[in-house]
Amino acid sequence: MNRSFLAGKSASGIEPASTLSKIALLEERATRAEATLLQVLDSSHAATIIHRKSIVEYVNPALCELTGYAPEDLIGKNGVSILLHPDEIPALTEIQRRSEAGEQVLPSRARWQKKDGSIIWTEGVRTIIDYQGEPAVIVRARDISREMEIVSDRDRAEQTLRVTDERFRVLFERSPIPVWIWDVESLDVLAANEAAMALYGYSREEFSRLKLSDMRAPAEIPALTDNIAVARAQTHWRGVTTHCKKSGTPFRLEVTAHMISLDGHAAMLSMGRDLSDVEQMENQLRQSQKMDAVGQLAGGIAHDFNNILAVIVAVADMMLLDLEAGHPFIDDLHEIEAAARRASTLTHQLLTFSRQQPARPKNILLSSVVSQMEKMLVRTVRENVEMKLDLSATGVIYADPTLLEQVLLNLVVNARDAMPDGGTLLIETANVVLGESEAAAMNVEPGKYQELSVTDTGSGMSPDVQARIFDPFFTTKEIGKGTGLGLSTVFGIVIQSCGAITVDSAPGRGTTFKIALPQACVSPDSLPARPQMCASKAGSETILLVEDEESVRRVVSRMLRSNGYKVIEAAGGREALALIQGGDAIHLMVTDLMMPDMNGHALGREIAAKFPYIKLLYMSGHDLDASKQSGTPVADEAFISKPFTPSAMLSAIRGLLERAP
Repeated sequence: MNRSFLAGKSASGIEPASTLSKIALLEERATRAEATLLQVLDSSHAATIIHRKSIVEYVNPALCELTGYAPEDLIGKNGVSILLHPDEIPALTEIQRRSEAGEQVLPSRARWQKKDGSIIWTEGVRTIIDYQGEPAVIVRARDISREMEIVSDRDRAEQTLRVTDERFRVLFERSPIPVWIWDVESLDVLAANEAAMALYGYSREEFSRLKLSDMRAPAEIPALTDNIAVARAQTHWRGVTTHCKKSGTPFRLEVTAHMISLDGHAAMLSMGRDLSDVEQMENQLRQSQKMDAVGQLAGGIAHDFNNILAVIVAVADMMLLDLEAGHPFIDDLHEIEAAARRASTLTHQLLTFSRQQPARPKNILLSSVVSQMEKMLVRTVRENVEMKLDLSATGVIYADPTLLEQVLLNLVVNARDAMPDGGTLLIETANVVLGESEAAAMNVEPGKYQELSVTDTGSGMSPDVQARIFDPFFTTKEIGKGTGLGLSTVFGIVIQSCGAITVDSAPGRGTTFKIALPQACVSPDSLPARPQMCASKAGSETILLVEDEESVRRVVSRMLRSNGYKVIEAAGGREALALIQGGDAIHLMVTDLMMPDMNGHALGREIAAKFPYIKLLYMSGHDLDASKQSGTPVADEAFISKPFTPSAMLSAIRGLLERAP
C-alpha cells in the first residue's frame, strides 16, 4: 500500500490511505445508523413512510397494518396517489412548498385511502432526512379517525344547537301567539315577541323594563303571588286573567305558563290568547240563539195572534161600514184598527228578522210603493210633523213590496219619534249610479241603483248610537216605547234585497237614512197590470168556511152572510169533508191553513181531487211562503193573510168566483 495515500494526498492528488480509512469508517457508521433507524421505525407504532418526490422507498409494518397495503404495493410507486385522498393533494402541495422554503411545518391532518377503499383521518409530521446518502422525506402519522368522529359529533351537536336556537328564536319572534319570558324570582320580563308587543302596545325596550305585575290589571295583582306559587309547584299554570295594555285598556287573556331554565335561572315562558274576539263571538252566538228562540216563539204565536187581530180588524171595519159619517165612535174605531195593524206589523217584524218569513221579491216600481203608502204614513206621523214626498225615481227594482213597505214604515216611525216637538219629514226616491269606490264602501256591486231616503229634522244621533242602531234589541227609547227590532229588521230586509243602507246623523241636526236597491233590467211597461177591484163584492153563492178558531169563524161568517152569501161552517178539515159529501152545492171553500186535525193543504188536495169544481181560498196568520213548506203550491190570488179587512176578503172571494173554470 502506498503510504502517501494513507498520510494524505500526494502531489498527484490521490487520497492517502489514512483518509480512505476514515471514509470507510464513516460509511460504516452511516450504514449502521440507517440500519438502527430502520429497526426503530420497524418497531414503531407510528405509521412511517420514506419517499423521494412521492416515490416510496420505505414503509414500516405499522403503516401496512393501518392501510392494508403490503410493502410491495407501495415501494417504488407514487405513494401520494395511492395513499392520499384526492381532495387532500392541494393541501399537500402547499405543505411541500413551505417545507422546501425552510419553514417549520406543524403536524397536519389529512385523509388517507386504505386498500379496501375506506377513508381514515391521520395526523402526520413531515421531516427532511438524509437517507442512503441523499435527502428524503420521512412522514410519521397516527390514526385520528376516532378523534375526528368525536370532533365531528361535537361540531354536529354545536351546529344542531345553533340551528335549534335559531329555530326557537324564529318561532318565538314570528309566532302569532303572544309569548313572553319572565324571571320567577324578580318577576322581570326577560323577553317578549312581536305578537306580545302588538297586543300590549309596548316597544321591545319598554317590555325589557316591565315586571310581570305591570302587565296585570290592578285588581288582579293580589292574586298574582298565588298564581306564581302554583306555577312553581306544578311547573306550569293555566288560567284566565285580566291584563292591561300600555294605554290602560283592560282585556281578558287566557294564559298558559311553563317553567323553563334560562341561563341557569328559573324562568316562566308564558303564552297568551286574547279572549276579546272569543267573548264577542260567544256573545254573538248567545244573541243568535236568542234570535232563534225569538223566531220560534214568533212562529208559534203568529198564527194565534193574527187570528185575534183578524177578529179585531174585521169587527172594527164592519162597524165603520155601519156607522154614519160624523159618528163619535168612528175615530175610536180607526184607533183600534191602527193599533191592530201595528201589532200585526210587530209580528211580521219578528218573523222577518228570524227568517221564518222569507222574502217574495218581484219587479216593482219603488216610487209607486211609496206613493201608495202616503195616506197611511200621514196617519202614522203626528200633526206637528210636516211630511213631504219627492219621488223622482224611475225604472224597476226587484224586491218584496210588503217588506219594502215595512222598511219605510219603520223608518217613518223612527223619524216621528225623533221629532216629539214637531219638524219636517222628507221622503225621496231617486236614480243613482254607484261607482267602484262608492259601491265598495257600501259593500255592493257598482252599477245602477234606486235610492230611498228618509230625512228628519229631529234630535239626531251620536256616533256611539249610530254604531249600534242596527243591533237587535238595541233602542234609545224608554222601556215600553220600543223593542229595538225596527232598524235591525230594516237592515235585514235591505241586505236580503241585495241592497245597502247608510245613515248620516249628528246630535241636533237630524238624521238621514239612505237605502240603495239595485235597478232591475226590466222596462216599467212590461210590469203586469194591477188586478181590478170587483165593482160589487156581494154575491149569492154557497161558501164553505173552515176555521178552527171560533171567533174568527163567527166574524167571517157574519161578514159573508151580510153580503148575501150562504155560509156553511166547519171547525176542521174532516168536518168539512163530511159536509161537502152531504149533498150541498158548494161554489167556494175558504179554509185556514193551520188546523189541528187536518191542515188546509191536506183538505185542499182532497177537495181538488174529488170536487174539482169547488174553488179554494186559503187564509193564514203566516206568510204565503210558509205554505210552500208543505209541498202544496198556493197562488197569490188564492191566499189571504191574517189579519185582513172585510173589503180584502170579499174582493178575493169575488175574484175567484168570477174567474172562469
